[in-house]
Amino acid sequence: MIPRRSRGGGRKARDRGPARTRNQKRLAVPPVSGGRARQRIARVALGTGKLLAAVIVSGAAVWGGVLAYDHATSAEYFAVDDVRVAGASRLEIGEVLAAAGFSVGMNVFQVDTEAMGMALESHPWIAEATVRRRIPRSVAFEIRERRPEALVLFDSPYLVDDAGEVFKRWVPGDPIPVPVITGFTREQFIIDGETVSEGIREAIAFARRYRTSGLERTAPLAEVHREVDGGLTVVAGDDPFRVRFGAGPYRRKLERLALLLDRMSRDGLHPEVIYLDNEVRPDRVTVRIRDERQVRPDVRAQSDPGQGKIQSKI
Repeated sequence: MIPRRSRGGGRKARDRGPARTRNQKRLAVPPVSGGRARQRIARVALGTGKLLAAVIVSGAAVWGGVLAYDHATSAEYFAVDDVRVAGASRLEIGEVLAAAGFSVGMNVFQVDTEAMGMALESHPWIAEATVRRRIPRSVAFEIRERRPEALVLFDSPYLVDDAGEVFKRWVPGDPIPVPVITGFTREQFIIDGETVSEGIREAIAFARRYRTSGLERTAPLAEVHREVDGGLTVVAGDDPFRVRFGAGPYRRKLERLALLLDRMSRDGLHPEVIYLDNEVRPDRVTVRIRDERQVRPDVRAQSDPGQGKIQSKI
């Protein structure tokens, strides 16, 4: 009897592995050959090496710079031995260097030009300052000193420069410029410095115009007083007298004053007060004579006997 052949007879049964459920998907993972893996590792190693080399080079450069700076700032070769100061007339060279905080022999790389310039400009007599260093061993200082233009009288006298800036309290030994400017208080200057400074600049501008008019030769200017209403009154002359100018403009009033002083000089008269502040009749000038007995008979009729005044058109 021939035995019945089985259904799978002669065939090898396949190992299909564990059965997949309907929701599972096959994941395809590409094989990685040994050569490609080695190339990837080599690229990573090369990038890491470049980064490490850059870090090493940068660190070496920074360290080299530190060493070079330390050497430059301590080497005797860079010790300053050439110092030049320009613009100093009132101040001595030593005073300028001391104000800057500089000493001969200082290393040129340790000269802070900006800080020294600011230190110089904080000195009351220095308006502007510039400091330059020249490698290897030279430093140049250039300053502009303040030029005192007037004295302003607050609680005590203060010097005013040609820009109208109050820059220091006057002390013995300081110059005594003229005119003296009055009519302001220290309290006003502290509370409203700009308004007071503007008034001081106006007084200085008036004094300059007074000098250029030629009046300085016949009646030297001594004081410019700022009135409450903003007008100006001055004290002038070797034998001092007052002139009330009132408000500006002043050019025409100065011309009238020059003519009046010339006429009074010829007549032998000496003014005590001259009034040029008649805004209604600006062509009319009133003069108070110092000594009424000096008034000549031909002009006595025009004078005010009670006040010793003469009125005239100029």
